[in-house]
Amino acid sequence: GEAGQVRRVVHWAPHIPNHFAQLSQQSTTRQSSGTEVLLFESTQKPNSVHSLCRPALRAVCKDFEAANVTCFDWFPGPDRALQFAAGLNKGQVVVSYFEPVASSFAEVGTRGARSIVLQHSQTRRRACNDVAWNPCQDNLLAVALEKLPNE
Repeated sequence: GEAGQVRRVVHWAPHIPNHFAQLSQQSTTRQSSGTEVLLFESTQKPNSVHSLCRPALRAVCKDFEAANVTCFDWFPGPDRALQFAAGLNKGQVVVSYFEPVASSFAEVGTRGARSIVLQHSQTRRRACNDVAWNPCQDNLLAVALEKLPNE
């Protein structure tokens, strides 16, 4: 992409109304500088003559500031509604969750985030192109890695 261009992708949370994750990746002239993964809550603005009838957004939490996230999938069950898997450009998959910070609507926090990093054991790193939880057996996670030229 062009220098300074921001790529944003939205993933609505399947089990929490009005919540979505937004992946924002800033491109630089040499490489991507990392992905910011934010959890947002959509709230309604008060009805008045000076306000528009559209959702107001507030950032709840963030993760992955130094990583290059290439794909994302929410955990399929409601028991872990804020858990997700994210694939990285170096072949790792991170299983993590958002922990909303309730102290301030305007503040974005990372307090208490726990993550597990899964890594493909190969000397040549391949980008993770897709991750998907199995909707029937939530202990299974499918990962699609970039194909190498000699495969």
